Amino acid sequence: MYYFKRYFLIIIIIVLILLNLIPTPYFLVIPGQAVNLSENITVENGEKDAEGQFILTSTAIIKANLLLYIYGFFDPNIDLKNRNDEILLNMDQKDYINIMEKLMQESQIISKVVALRKVGYSPEISGRGILINEILDNSPVKNKMLPGDVIIKIDEKTVHTLENFSEIIKNYSSNQIVRITFLRDNTAYSTSIPLIELPSTDDKKERIGIGVYADTKDLQCRFPLKIEIKLIF
Repeated sequence: MYYFKRYFLIIIIIVLILLNLIPTPYFLVIPGQAVNLSENITVENGEKDAEGQFILTSTAIIKANLLLYIYGFFDPNIDLKNRNDEILLNMDQKDYINIMEKLMQESQIISKVVALRKVGYSPEISGRGILINEILDNSPVKNKMLPGDVIIKIDEKTVHTLENFSEIIKNYSSNQIVRITFLRDNTAYSTSIPLIELPSTDDKKERIGIGVYADTKDLQCRFPLKIEIKLIF
């Protein structure tokens, strides 16, 4: 009996080591810290002791070996992402950091706009189209458009910002053909493509688009109040 327990324990240890060494094409997306931003955001004529909290949430991405994959599969708080399906996970680190920095800057502007609209203001937003950063493998614009192209029209509707683009696209349906006008090296081109259904998000609502990672080119906004965001942690 003693030898049986001993060999059983050795087998368990070997299995755990092997599970820890075997790689998978998956990443674990796990909940990160939640930071109270009350000390990081200053609004002109605002009150620091106002009721409620504004929390910045974050996530962490970890490469999953087989052991972590099994753990993540059974944990409802962890999301498993296939590296082959996530273009950002396959991106060069420098390009990834640049995109994340631009998205952070744009998210700060968007958060200001949403907050001001909530209290009755109408901030002016402007841009020069949407700049394509990366193209998904299943995108209908693949081999027709390139990273660096700037979309300026959907059919006959002018596109100024990413928000503007989303507002236009939501009036269409999946597989509907649209004509995209875009700039490449200051020369205008156009192409007709079908819209596709995008990967679902937590809200489970159907989303359609063209399958690209993009942001607003030269996004600018005129705010009626001075709002400072200092995100240094």
